[in-house]
Amino acid sequence: MTTSPARRRTDQPTDPARPTPPNRLTIGEAGLWIIRWFECFHPEPYLHRKGYHAIGYGHRIRDWGIVLVNPPIDRAFAETLLRREDLPMLQLYLNATTPVVLAQHEFDALCSLVFDVGIKAYERSPLRAEINRGRRDAAAAEFDRFDVLVLGQPPSHATRLRRDAERTLFSGAAQP
Repeated sequence: MTTSPARRRTDQPTDPARPTPPNRLTIGEAGLWIIRWFECFHPEPYLHRKGYHAIGYGHRIRDWGIVLVNPPIDRAFAETLLRREDLPMLQLYLNATTPVVLAQHEFDALCSLVFDVGIKAYERSPLRAEINRGRRDAAAAEFDRFDVLVLGQPPSHATRLRRDAERTLFSGAAQP
């Protein structure tokens, strides 16, 4: 008589030393709206303010074949690049490294911020430290100081407006 292997329960983490992260979110419309508004749509390649070549909604061009075969791109293709190539890594990072449960509006604001400044800048920020301590009010205040403290430069007017929108969304006061 043969016995079948024991079934593994899928509702339990397989390794107790590595518990399931508390967040399994994807960016919502409010976060996408902020990214689209401040990145602006560019159908042709352009030099991004951060110094790299981009297209669409700030999509970093790594493979010039995409651009050379089919310029200009339309908004639908730019949206595809944003949702399928740019945001999945940010979402995975935020879900895996944030030990506190986030509301959708908080996650959306963080996706916009990290999309703009990058994972490395966010990783070492006081904003991230406050979020991980569960201090949401202190974290919201850090949006205003982010560029000076972390990036070492005063923010441009457009960047200040973006941080205001992200802070407001993070706080849940209003959604764009």
